[in-house]
Amino acid sequence: MRRQLTAVTRTGETLTVTGPTGAQVQSTYDDLDRQTTQTRVERYPVNRNLVTKLGYDDAANLTSITSPTGAVTSNTYNSVGDLIRTTAPNGAVTHFGYDYFGRKVRVSDGLGRTTRASYDLFGNLTSDANLNADGDVLRTQRYGYDEAGNMVSSKDPYNVVTTYEYDTANRLVRQIEPVTDTESITTSFGYDAAGNRTRYTDGRGNATIYTFNTLGLPESAIEPATSSHPTTPDRTWTVGYDAEGRATRISAPGETSRQRTYDAAGRLTAETGSGGESTTAARSLGYDKAGRLTSVSAPTGTNTYTYNDRGAVLSTSGPSGAATFGYDDDGQMTTRTDVTGTATFGYVKGRLTSLTDSITEQRQNLTYDAAGEVKTIDYGAGRIRTFGYDDLGRVNSDTLKNAANAVVASVAYGFDLNGHLTSKDTTGTAGAGNNTYTYDKAGRLTGWTSPAGTITYAWDASGNRIRAGSKTATYDARNRLLTDSDYTYTYSPRGTLRSRTSSGLSEQYAFDAFDRLTTAITQTYQYDGLDRVVSRTGTTFTYAGLGDDVVADGVEYFARGPADELLATGQGSDEQLSLTDAHGDVVAAFDPASTSLTTLNDSTSYDPFGKKITSIGDTGNLGFQGDWTDPQTGQVDMGARWYDPGTGAFTSRDSVDYTSGDSILANRYAYAAGAPLDFDDPDGHWPKWLKRAARSVSNGYHAATNFVSSTASWAWNYGTRLWNQGISALRSFGQMLYNGATRLYNKAKTAVENTYRHIKQGVTNLRTNATNWAKEQARAAAQRIYEAKKAVTNAAKAAVRQAIKFTKLPVVAALTKPLLAGVKLVSGGIKVMASVVAVTQQAIRDPDKFRQKLFLEAAQRLAPLVEGANEMWDKATQFVEDHAAEIAGIAVACGALAGAVGSAVTGYMNGKRGWDLAGETALGGLFGAAGGAAGAVGGAALGAGLRALGGGMRAAGGKAVSAGLGEARTIGRGLMGRSGGCLGPGNSFTGDTKVLMADGSHKPIRYVKLGDRVLATDPTTGRTAPRVVTALIVGSGTKQLVDITVTVDGPRGSGRAETITATAGHPFWIADQHQWREAKDLKPGYTFETADHRPAAVAATHHRTQPEVVHNLTVDTLHTYYVVAGTTPVLVHNCGTSYTHVALGLRAHGLRESAEANGHTHFLDDTLEDALANVRDVANSHPGATIHVRMDGFKMSNGRASASPAELFEDAYREGGGDNWFTTQREMNILGRSVRLGNREWESIRFTMDGKSVNFPRPGFLGG
Repeated sequence: MRRQLTAVTRTGETLTVTGPTGAQVQSTYDDLDRQTTQTRVERYPVNRNLVTKLGYDDAANLTSITSPTGAVTSNTYNSVGDLIRTTAPNGAVTHFGYDYFGRKVRVSDGLGRTTRASYDLFGNLTSDANLNADGDVLRTQRYGYDEAGNMVSSKDPYNVVTTYEYDTANRLVRQIEPVTDTESITTSFGYDAAGNRTRYTDGRGNATIYTFNTLGLPESAIEPATSSHPTTPDRTWTVGYDAEGRATRISAPGETSRQRTYDAAGRLTAETGSGGESTTAARSLGYDKAGRLTSVSAPTGTNTYTYNDRGAVLSTSGPSGAATFGYDDDGQMTTRTDVTGTATFGYVKGRLTSLTDSITEQRQNLTYDAAGEVKTIDYGAGRIRTFGYDDLGRVNSDTLKNAANAVVASVAYGFDLNGHLTSKDTTGTAGAGNNTYTYDKAGRLTGWTSPAGTITYAWDASGNRIRAGSKTATYDARNRLLTDSDYTYTYSPRGTLRSRTSSGLSEQYAFDAFDRLTTAITQTYQYDGLDRVVSRTGTTFTYAGLGDDVVADGVEYFARGPADELLATGQGSDEQLSLTDAHGDVVAAFDPASTSLTTLNDSTSYDPFGKKITSIGDTGNLGFQGDWTDPQTGQVDMGARWYDPGTGAFTSRDSVDYTSGDSILANRYAYAAGAPLDFDDPDGHWPKWLKRAARSVSNGYHAATNFVSSTASWAWNYGTRLWNQGISALRSFGQMLYNGATRLYNKAKTAVENTYRHIKQGVTNLRTNATNWAKEQARAAAQRIYEAKKAVTNAAKAAVRQAIKFTKLPVVAALTKPLLAGVKLVSGGIKVMASVVAVTQQAIRDPDKFRQKLFLEAAQRLAPLVEGANEMWDKATQFVEDHAAEIAGIAVACGALAGAVGSAVTGYMNGKRGWDLAGETALGGLFGAAGGAAGAVGGAALGAGLRALGGGMRAAGGKAVSAGLGEARTIGRGLMGRSGGCLGPGNSFTGDTKVLMADGSHKPIRYVKLGDRVLATDPTTGRTAPRVVTALIVGSGTKQLVDITVTVDGPRGSGRAETITATAGHPFWIADQHQWREAKDLKPGYTFETADHRPAAVAATHHRTQPEVVHNLTVDTLHTYYVVAGTTPVLVHNCGTSYTHVALGLRAHGLRESAEANGHTHFLDDTLEDALANVRDVANSHPGATIHVRMDGFKMSNGRASASPAELFEDAYREGGGDNWFTTQREMNILGRSVRLGNREWESIRFTMDGKSVNFPRPGFLGG
């Protein structure tokens, strides 16, 4: 049994965590309970304590992380706590920018290259743009949405539009991808009543059918009929499960099957197979108590693995190869010893700076540019390789020079705006010359022009390559190649290549039940339990670690780096340093002893699909994308499958299912999505867009430097693909992944762990070379998860749409589980009563804080890949935001789904949706129960609704009603003219002044109605959300007016000028001063806060006095709204409640009684978020109000028994700056910050204890 032991402090902070193997992590904290150190006690190979130090600012923002080796990452934040700059240990700086919703919209690297995102008012991403260091836009990808938030169009930088269509349940049913001006690919999708996708029809009209069992698990996949396999059994895959939902039996056409066995922890321990053309060796796996793979079967024995306490492999032994690894205190590999010898790696400030390979023992020194990319590689003796980059961060030049500064070899790359490689000009290598490439609008390669001439490529609507120069090809309905002008091909029922025939000569192929190639013409192969080739026709292959990159093939040795990248090769006495291009192809090698190096004696060139076309000398058996290539068959071992460069396709069917994205990804045989120069396929399962950053010698280079260059934003652009691969593979029919036992899993796990480390450290350096293709896949992946949600009733679906449309993050979908554990959400089977549906309408709000919280907390906790991602998404989407009910002609935002009673004003309901409510709960009852405003609607309906809940549900419903009372009272006061006072009708606007509504429309203020929703922002926190208008104020008579001329494109007179007319006392938020200024005090150059993020500034003001009818609003909670200058919304304060005396303190220590006895306002009846919003409003926007802090019950967070009032306040202030739910401490932090910002005088805050005044001087940490 695996156990984890945790020791905690008196305040609940974790002191030590001891894992199931005895590995221990220790933590220490400062007086404010902020973690200051984390010590990992490592026992293997030697005992050592690895200490990471954490530093903070006064607002509890993490400002520094010092690694065990002393490498320091520093972070800088803005006034609302957003990370705006991170500096890596090596000095590389990344800048971040945010919109007023708190979304990260700009990321710039150390060279000023920037990625910019834009959103609409509903949180939908509308465009991605890349900018150069001068701020010029280089390219933009745009997205369009329908009213339900479904992405309906994606427009690339060339204005090519891919469109998407949906059914009434918002499920994708059709996708249309342009190919030419007159041709397009249309694919379609079908679903069952539960929302499972049951049909995919490709561009040629061939349909694949899917079925699901009663638990919603995939049960069968039925591919189209073909002339060679027309019967259903010859084209059907089925999956059987045990009681835990684990795939135990997988049957494939042709009577082939696999049986799986799991241990009590759900880990695959054994797998056997039957059928196929050759005998299938059984697979067995063993694990330690921490779930790490410790043993794997091989044909002649067992491979074993050991680990250090950080989970890194220390040693491997067995038939597949022996190796040992060493690491520095930061976990970076410093040595690796395998059959080739010992390699060493050096680091400076966390960055790889030197490599010495295990064959030539030649040291390579690396330097970097300001963005953290490799700039040079020095091979010694004056031999230097230099990389250049374009404005999107892609390598556009790669030059090797000798000591005489003469060019030995070079390559220059050119790209189009979609990131496709359009030119490659090479010198000094085989086949040198200029190469150009063309593509269709679907991104598939259509032409290659080289010094030898032009070859044209053509594709069908299923993504099959039907022409390559003069050769044409045909395919069946299952995308299996039948003829290609050279051969005719036959296949097994399960889709593995069986034979190819030319001029009457037939060559045979065979696969085992695991779909591993065992015979290819004259060659035979055997595999270990990790599906790695360990024997080729009797010759042994050797590996190091868990990776599938070979280090010896019985003829040649391959020296590799810390991420398995190729460094050098050796065969007998011939030792060579290897060179790869941007695709990872091994293109050249040179003798390390050749210090003059005038030419490269060994080089190779390839066609776009990897077929060797010219060679000088011998570069060895590693070729296309750096993978091992059989010299007899020409096929490339890509891990899960073998690839044939001659056909440009794989020889067996991919077991990973298509989920979303370009339709060519549904083709189970196509390589690299039809763009072989832009993608590689690192595992044989899924294409990966090339980052095209500098490679020291292989496509694995950047993994070696992932301490710096792997980034949090990579999780968006590249991690999205890994999540999709992981989830798809976990749910697939033919390749159910098991923990630690496949290359795909390990690579995904490694990438996610690296991403997590950098999220935690703040090293979030977004790569501006992220492609439009990858971004589109991320959008499509989110849409797929959205479509897969469980069906609820039609009325409930309508209510859910607005909530789910804002959240487009696949990462969130996969990581929701740990956040929602223990929270019971609305089930899909609930029936919404007609009486409730009839009075419910949607109220749109932006739940961006919810989305960010999910993403950030999930990333910090970093749950592993979870099979239940869709299920988690189903539940998350049922968090309902605001819904409005028309009761007695008044819009009351009460929050309703499935008859739920409660208030959604607090944002995402603070997780209180932990109960299922059914029955005739009347929203009107909530309003009536508030008393006063519309009592006639009455408590009867509310009572009936609560009675319908029954038992424990009634109690939960009662709490929700209490949460909603404050909202109802506020609106009631507005109705009855008892709003508690306001800033007065003198602070108003003329009637034609337009107001920004919550749905993005503009409405003259005189037409705004009670209960309408406007967009509101708390500028001190950045919190933005739709809010209810709770009172209308109209004034008339002689008014002091100010005509404010606003420039909407820039400050001080530049740009278009618009005019707003306000009364002299109306407050405007001045963004650059971070404070409210009345209209009469505005001066040219003052910059406004705007909702659409366009610059807007005061150009001029004109004061006048005249009779006028003016209008103002009271806005719930946030007390702000936007008035519109031309088309630009400008933030102003509302006519909110006028406060004179406000009481704060602890509920349990008499705050209510004291406040009511003294006539002071309190916020005890408000929800947490509403109370905090009101405190912010009072503290920052009502400087004349006196705030009374009742300190009874205040305690020091460190447990110290006695403390002065000043010490108690400081402790609460600092405690309130952290990420916690301590309401009173957060209130003290708000008060202190309002004083620091100059929005309130310290003397306006009064402190009492035991009924006596305990005032103290302004603390020094508040400045002034």
